[in-house]
Amino acid sequence: MTTRKSKTPYRGTTVPVGRSQEFITMLLRKHDVSATRFTSSGMHVEIEFIRHEQPYKITATSLGLDAKSERQIWRIVFFWLKAKLTVLDFNIGEFETEFLPYALITHDGKSATVDEAIRPRLLKGG
Repeated sequence: MTTRKSKTPYRGTTVPVGRSQEFITMLLRKHDVSATRFTSSGMHVEIEFIRHEQPYKITATSLGLDAKSERQIWRIVFFWLKAKLTVLDFNIGEFETEFLPYALITHDGKSATVDEAIRPRLLKGG
């Protein structure tokens, strides 16, 4: 029996990070997003955007610190967003519902996503 090395999705992508970010911006603009900002810090990447005056923040973690890992995580973010937005194109959901966990709110005097603010309470059962 031979063991096969597992390959993570998009690991071999040659699409530059900037191109993936450009595609993300184009996707979001089709859904009334007025501003986008991309941030990379170590293994963490973030996209922040504003739609109808509501800010959103999505964070993802790459599998490594090399250029290949950074290209990979931005492709994954692109295709994840594309899938979510395609659902909206077919009226299966609404933007606010699909992106509610990523909406930025003020909680305890700090900016946090809805997920960051609510999840601890849910995990405690309250």
